[in-house]
Amino acid sequence: MLFSNPLPNELCRGHLARLKALNNARTRTDFIRLCKPLRPKATTYPWTERISHVVVAQLSDMTGGQYRQRHSLLPIISMFRALTARNAQSDDKSGVYSNMMFNPQSASAKAPIKLCSDCRDEDIGTHHLCYWHREHQIAGLDICPRHGSALMTFSSDAPRRWPSPTNALGASPDPLLIAANQHPIVRRYQRAALKLLGTPPIRAIHEIESRLTTLAYQKGLRNDSYGQISGLSQYVGSRLPTAWSLAHLDYRRPEDPQVYRQWLHPVVENQYYPKALKYLPYVATIRGHLLLLVLAALCDTVEEVITTLTEKVEQAPRCELGAIGPHFTSSVAA
Repeated sequence: MLFSNPLPNELCRGHLARLKALNNARTRTDFIRLCKPLRPKATTYPWTERISHVVVAQLSDMTGGQYRQRHSLLPIISMFRALTARNAQSDDKSGVYSNMMFNPQSASAKAPIKLCSDCRDEDIGTHHLCYWHREHQIAGLDICPRHGSALMTFSSDAPRRWPSPTNALGASPDPLLIAANQHPIVRRYQRAALKLLGTPPIRAIHEIESRLTTLAYQKGLRNDSYGQISGLSQYVGSRLPTAWSLAHLDYRRPEDPQVYRQWLHPVVENQYYPKALKYLPYVATIRGHLLLLVLAALCDTVEEVITTLTEKVEQAPRCELGAIGPHFTSSVAA
């Protein structure tokens, strides 16, 4: 089996697609057959393609947990789970190769894979090939965190179709959506998500819930008769830019451009909130990136968001946003 190590901050799905192309494995069965002699000893879990990241991690001189932390989006999606668990079968159930999205029925879920043309040019100059970057796939991110340029969007099977997307050409985001990415809450969420890809230690869920309740009280929100924060969905939804909410949190937009622009301005805008925020009061049941969005709306700074979630802020990679757009001051852990 021919093997290539993952490139810095490469998305695990893209790495898997490159390995398949390198070995001319046209079907899932072909790749499983190639990996089978490398199967870890004393394993009891079923041998499927979705578990192949364990073999890929070993060939990359990493543990399965390290590979998931460095090349998947699980540090954000499943921030309350132990990513270094030894049971590879249970880790697989969390979706190592799954897409990160707020609402699977949203407009952005139709094309969840993203690519920056500027990063592609840099990768070709540095590595002599281009690849799918993990940080571009963060849910709700429509501009490159390094160059501030709009990200092209592709369907979910893009890594399989273009293992090295040298000539791939995707759709461009709506100008209203690009402008919405400069909203303070959205930028705060994106910066916090980029920092959490460094996988700093996450506090226990009861500590985060306690801190979240305190922040909500400071904003004038109170618990209802069930002990949940009342009005949290409306509070967060009413403060997000409508174009961004409708693209990432609500159901798919109308295809007619004229209807779409009317759809961006609800009749009763102060009472509108996206459907994905419906169950926000139940903090323990929501995914990590949705919790990040809630904290970005309740907190005033990125550092406050990270402090609420983590035990040590300094372990997260620093990221700053300039006057034009976001820009890395240090690379994400790779």
